[in-house]
Amino acid sequence: MLYSECDMRQVSQHQQDVDLDMGALFGALWVHRLKIVLAILLCTALAVFAVLVLPKSYRSEARLIVETGESVFTRPNAADQSALDAQAVESQVALATSTEVLSNVIDRLNLAENDEFRDKPLLPFLPHEETDPLERLRQHIGVYRVANSRVIVIEFTAEDPELAAAGANAVADEYIAVQAEAKAQNNASATAWLSPEIEELQDRVQAAEGAIAAYRAEKDIPSTRSNGNLASQQLSDLSAELTRVRAEASDAAAQARGVREAIERGEGIDTLPAVLQSPVVQNLQDRRGELTGNIAELSSRLLDNHPRMRGLRSQLAQLDRQITAEARRAANALAAEAETARLREQELTDRIAGLKAESARVDEDEVGLRALEREAAAQRDLLESYLARYRAAQSRDAADYQPVDARIFSRATVPNSPVFPKPVPIIGAAFAGSLLLAVVAVLLTALMSGRALRPSGVVISERERLEESEYSAADAVPSARSSRRGAVSPGLVPASADIAPAASEPNVAVATTAEETVAILARTGASRVVFVSPEGDDAAAVAIAVSRTLADAGLRAILVDLTESAAASTPLLDGEDALGIMDVLADKATLSRAVRGDRYSALSVLPFGQAAPAEAAKQIDRLPEVLEALEDVFDMVLIEAGAADPEGIDKLRCDDAEIVISVMEADERLIEADVRRLHRAGFRNFTIATCTELKQQAEELEGA
Repeated sequence: MLYSECDMRQVSQHQQDVDLDMGALFGALWVHRLKIVLAILLCTALAVFAVLVLPKSYRSEARLIVETGESVFTRPNAADQSALDAQAVESQVALATSTEVLSNVIDRLNLAENDEFRDKPLLPFLPHEETDPLERLRQHIGVYRVANSRVIVIEFTAEDPELAAAGANAVADEYIAVQAEAKAQNNASATAWLSPEIEELQDRVQAAEGAIAAYRAEKDIPSTRSNGNLASQQLSDLSAELTRVRAEASDAAAQARGVREAIERGEGIDTLPAVLQSPVVQNLQDRRGELTGNIAELSSRLLDNHPRMRGLRSQLAQLDRQITAEARRAANALAAEAETARLREQELTDRIAGLKAESARVDEDEVGLRALEREAAAQRDLLESYLARYRAAQSRDAADYQPVDARIFSRATVPNSPVFPKPVPIIGAAFAGSLLLAVVAVLLTALMSGRALRPSGVVISERERLEESEYSAADAVPSARSSRRGAVSPGLVPASADIAPAASEPNVAVATTAEETVAILARTGASRVVFVSPEGDDAAAVAIAVSRTLADAGLRAILVDLTESAAASTPLLDGEDALGIMDVLADKATLSRAVRGDRYSALSVLPFGQAAPAEAAKQIDRLPEVLEALEDVFDMVLIEAGAADPEGIDKLRCDDAEIVISVMEADERLIEADVRRLHRAGFRNFTIATCTELKQQAEELEGA
């Protein structure tokens, strides 16, 4: 112990100069492995013994739903279910655990004589106090409400599974019984109180109705079916009649005045309604029309002084005089009608004045009558309400029908498995806890003793030796990255590094399928790929295959065709001559208009275009900007450059670009010469895509 304290003092004095020795920590665990295993076995055995020795407890539950027990047949105006809010349900939970309910359960199941519900001293000779059976029962009962519902769960825990089920059902039954008894008591109390009140109200209603009849007879107020009195009803009818008579008089006088004024001015009276309604005028108008037609017919053959023409005009003038005379008679009749209406108006006015005086008297007398009627109506409504309640309460007492505000919808059943102790969780927790405690104890012992601490200087020196060994290994194998499969080529990170002085040998990766090429590009992390080929535009099929494979893999890829023969875009667009990169550089089209879609995949295409290359070459400096704009939208930009020279390829690169040499028919010497040419220009990393499957497909098509 003294040694460990000295070690601890040394450690505390050099806290900044020590570090943990993970090897020592794991070594301490290995050294004390037997102790750890023994501790785990001991704790697990104690847990198994506890599971076997501890008494088993079983739990059963019954479920109730709180709802109004009334139905539309027993009480049509029953309260809505929404009245049973959360507070009402919580109140029912408290009622289920009330003293009255639990006392009935104790008596029903004889729990006072059950050993499980009686106190037992730890030792027979020790004194102890008896606990109330209700308190012991509350320890075995759990009542709670299911969240966001009106369901109440009653749980009962006991060592006997049958007692657990019987206890939960007994609590639910007693809860329902207590509610029913409370309802019965309320009905009995209501019946006893309503009976004398109803008798008294009946006497009051009779007295009020007699007072109304006596008051009507005394004040000579006739009874009407409507709310108003008789004088008011007559006054209303006469007022309506007076309005009608005045309207008729005014209308008749206006029509008579109109007819007379038309006659005096000599205007045509054949359009006046009052004149046209006369049958005589209608006949004269018909005859006048016939004479006018005859005169018009003869005027084409006879002169105006012809005797026949003069006779017809004389008849026409006589008819006009007759029509005028009939119009005067119609005007006189209208004037007489207006005078009669005025006399009727005066008569109605006199009668209305008399009725107004009578109505005023009746209104004054009805003030007292309405007060009596209001009192009688209030007494009558109260009597009817009391009678309805009395009949409902009396019928429930007679039929012994007491609906409660709860219903048992799930009764408790005998449980098959105990809720405590649970063997698997207890033994598992003992095993995991003992393992954790034992490991922590061993590690703490190693740390407190100082054996798991060491100076940090030793670690630094070892780390330095490790780094030196790594550097020597790197120098020994300078071409370890030549395959570049599985690692990102450092030559693709900055463009300046890619154009550094050429290394002794280029770094070349070879892919025989489009999928292998895609895998190499994915590992390099390139966002721009430049396809060149010693075969020129004939190897554009390789770029098309790789681009479509990338698009099918879910990447947003676009293929830019810089071959003057449009070898990379023509197969994708079914030979369509579309706008392209040349038109964009020549300011003849926008980039959004030039980008098209592959007819057979999700690949996007930027064709060569329709503008002359010489015209686009004047603004070739804009090409890097166009490619950067495409990189902002697409995940990968692929450029088919054909047989481009190193200077042209250098304009297409970026900091994160990859050069792919497409091969279809070229031999190895031609490929090697192309690689050497690009390597002498400063390029170091290449991917040769032979895509032999495309060659095989072409050979099969030629053979077919």
